[in-house]
Amino acid sequence: MILTLLGLPPTTNNLYAVVGKRHVLTEEGDRYHQQVREVVKELYSLPPADGPFAVSVTYYLGGYERDVEGSHKALIDGMSGLVWNDDRQIQLMCLRKRKAPAGMLPYVNVITRKLAQQPASMRQLPGTPREPDRGLTLVTGVIPPTNNNIYFSAESRIKTPAAQLAGRLFSRAFDNLSASSDLALPWSGHLGGKIRYYFAADRRDVDGSHKLLLDAAKGILWHDDRQLTHICLRKGKSGGETPTIFAAFWPVGEDAAAQVRLSKITAPAKRTRSINSLHSALNRLAEGD
Repeated sequence: MILTLLGLPPTTNNLYAVVGKRHVLTEEGDRYHQQVREVVKELYSLPPADGPFAVSVTYYLGGYERDVEGSHKALIDGMSGLVWNDDRQIQLMCLRKRKAPAGMLPYVNVITRKLAQQPASMRQLPGTPREPDRGLTLVTGVIPPTNNNIYFSAESRIKTPAAQLAGRLFSRAFDNLSASSDLALPWSGHLGGKIRYYFAADRRDVDGSHKLLLDAAKGILWHDDRQLTHICLRKGKSGGETPTIFAAFWPVGEDAAAQVRLSKITAPAKRTRSINSLHSALNRLAEGD
């Protein structure tokens, strides 16, 4: 299905408000949510499908003023229950931003594709950017808290112990990655990226665990998250019980010629077990176990 909507969705930070201990849609978020559902119902008459999906979201903007990964949640939530049953069915998601043609208002284009099986590669959507063979690559067994569990509360903005520990481990890994490269970092131009998650169980949304990773890279690999013009997120099942994250970033456009040699940094196993154990314990507390 191809869906085009004039205007831009609210950013994730403006999508929900905190009422007591609950997150509820803001007036802006609820209005956009309903707009998406009305358009989808007009274009898509089939019942929601089971099985894996791939989704591509492209923003056409006046400039590059938005984070590429900060505005898609209202779109995805609006399509849930109409195109698919659960967001966790999305195995591959590519987010991009481009400049809108001169004289045109900003708009967003969404492509969804039902997959016959788990995605074998990132290139299972039309127009998915092809990454170069060489770039900065991080391989780690540190699995961060989900984006919704980084802070104790939206008001306090105080990170949980699991988030603090994961952030420190990611920052240290990116520091080592930067030191091993032959390019002056942080980059100042536009970047592309991909993140692949390999979990023992398919319990997380594909777009629900990247925020701490990107926050840790800021100031080390790039100056501002708005430099990312496209990022592809993919999840799959790990070969064993140990989860793994594979993340790669590279310059695009005029900066693409300044490639760096492939570097891999693996987080120490002891610290990996520490963060995963702490995260599991906090999850059990949150679930009342």
